[in-house]
Amino acid sequence: MIYSSVREAARQPRLIYVSQKDHPNLIAVSFEFMKRIPASFCVERALHPPANYTLDPSGFFAAVQAPANASVHAATFERAGDKRLFLETSSGNMATGLAEICQQLKIPLLLLVPSEVDETTRKNLVELGARVEVIETMDQAQRVERLAELKQEQESQGWRVCWVQQYTNPNNRSSYWEVAEFLASELDRIDTLVAPVGTGGSSCGTAHYLRKAGFPRLKLVGVDACGSVNFDHEFTEFLMGGLGSTVTMPLVDHTAYDVVHWVDDVTAFAASINLFNQGLSVGGSSGAAFVAARHEASKSPDDVVLVFFPDHGRRYADSIRSDSWRRANNIDLSKAKNQPIPVTHPDQSDPSRPGIDAGWYRIDWRTYQKSKPSVHAR
Repeated sequence: MIYSSVREAARQPRLIYVSQKDHPNLIAVSFEFMKRIPASFCVERALHPPANYTLDPSGFFAAVQAPANASVHAATFERAGDKRLFLETSSGNMATGLAEICQQLKIPLLLLVPSEVDETTRKNLVELGARVEVIETMDQAQRVERLAELKQEQESQGWRVCWVQQYTNPNNRSSYWEVAEFLASELDRIDTLVAPVGTGGSSCGTAHYLRKAGFPRLKLVGVDACGSVNFDHEFTEFLMGGLGSTVTMPLVDHTAYDVVHWVDDVTAFAASINLFNQGLSVGGSSGAAFVAARHEASKSPDDVVLVFFPDHGRRYADSIRSDSWRRANNIDLSKAKNQPIPVTHPDQSDPSRPGIDAGWYRIDWRTYQKSKPSVHAR
């Protein structure tokens, strides 16, 4: 296939046998920046909403269920007198995707990024034309609160502000029809999808469309940070970016998942470095997803198992792959776990509880959900 632009080509993942000798049934779906996909889709839907959808007072746009053969084409947005500004917070990848699409469409973008985001990424965002404000916290609730203030400030200056709201915008989840369509066109069989869970957009969105596109029995395995609140844990600090959450994510549909892995920083970072040494440069969320996928592939050797690697590893040279950074953050790679501890209830793996250490845990999530008094899909 010949793409119409470098950015269009960069949106497409590569399919890689990441461990063919030991796990020939395991295929990595490796992205340079997965968040290019929801970034483009959310911006396009904001600029060109269907006639029956309107911008509400918060700058939020409702989801659009794209048809199987739909495509989203960027077109330069120029409207005389329309002083429009896009606004979002991100720990790096969504910010990069938004900066690229907003530069392409010549739309101003204001980004709020945590101080933990590396300097190279921040400089890249500025080079792409974004205005960047740094906040001294990774806590998503505090970042959203600051974004609300920024929105008011910009509106008082006459800007029409479009707040992307990746954590709650269902267009985030809907955008992954594109990934599902690609996978369905490339593979005759998909039994299991293993995906990091941050906002819930990529895992729930891709699984939803794959189940409608000929893989109705697809098993979805969610991979979360040990300490994240996504799957009935209380918050405990973790270092990984790209997965996990400090606040409840409305796009995480608990009824969509069959199995959940909670993976600690040390185990994820060790796997990321091992993949890098094998020639595959990825981040910590990919490392976490890989150990979970490798385990699932071993348990079901006759199944075709896909694993999402959401981003390239270039931004982690000064963190995950830095000896000094790991020492400063008490990351001892020799303590990486080789197997998950099986649990039947999230409390047994919650590091906020006395006597439970951050580690690698696995739960049959669907069985656990059935045992609960009630289940609410979101």
